Amino acid sequence: RALSRTSVAVAALMVAVSVIIGVGVMIGSFRNTVQDWLADVLQADIFVTPPSLTSNQINSTLAPVLLEQLRNFPGIERVATSRGIDAA
Repeated sequence: RALSRTSVAVAALMVAVSVIIGVGVMIGSFRNTVQDWLADVLQADIFVTPPSLTSNQINSTLAPVLLEQLRNFPGIERVATSRGIDAA
């Protein structure tokens, strides 16, 4: 009878340890995947966005004068622009 209770406890402990290891490996893999993706997609040293509290998300843009100033700023190699909206 004691052997039966002990075997159930050991089996439950093995399942719990296996789940903890599996989740830990999954989280580590996901973290590495996201870091690699961000390194590929976001290659700039700095990102400039329009202020979100004072502008509409659909028509928010940076002033062309600001973009020209950034292009002419010493040490800036390249200025790229993009637009996007949240689909949610």
